[in-house]
Amino acid sequence: MAIIIDPVDTFYLSRKETPVIQRGRLSPNLSARTNRLPVNNRHKKQQAHRKIFNEIKILWENLPGVDKAVWQSFASTYFTTNKYGDTIAIGAWQWCCKFNVTLGAAGLPYIDLPPATPAPSYTPSFNVFEPLTGIGWFFNVDISIPVGSAILVQRSINRQYQIYKPPVPLNSYRSFESSDIEPFSLATVDEISDINRRFFCAIKACDDFGRSPGWQVFQKVSQ
Repeated sequence: MAIIIDPVDTFYLSRKETPVIQRGRLSPNLSARTNRLPVNNRHKKQQAHRKIFNEIKILWENLPGVDKAVWQSFASTYFTTNKYGDTIAIGAWQWCCKFNVTLGAAGLPYIDLPPATPAPSYTPSFNVFEPLTGIGWFFNVDISIPVGSAILVQRSINRQYQIYKPPVPLNSYRSFESSDIEPFSLATVDEISDINRRFFCAIKACDDFGRSPGWQVFQKVSQ
């Protein structure tokens, strides 16, 4: 157990963003800081994610025990990779979320049972390009999108280099399915033509089980 050498007494003047006075019990000095309540992000993208997780939670709670046992067997058999490239083991509920969150973001139906293996069946390569006519930014694929699969796109655009602020999100997810016609649009010419802006997009494919080879990131700097 950790031992706190100098416990802190906190005097809250308000529950909002007014100053809060703190004092160490072993020190006569006082310090002031700003008290901030946790922010409930109601951005459209965040609300969409919450809706997906809530639907998956309900799906999981209503699964019969025999189906959950199949997920547990899947989790004990296969591993996944984290963002650092490390091989890790995750639980049955996490596997269910891993597949179904991708399906929900792509607008595809959720699955009740895991696939035979976690290896994706749809693994296209993306060719991102800007036509000579300068009408925007597009991409196409070397393998057409099968029925039941999809391609997801996330986009953001940085402000001018001299303004150090976070990227500006553009829309939420974009989803392309087998009925969409190539080339697929990433951005209009107005979105990428501003001087000294860096446009980012992340693209990934997923099959009808929500399996994906992962995100591929592309960027374009406006001159």
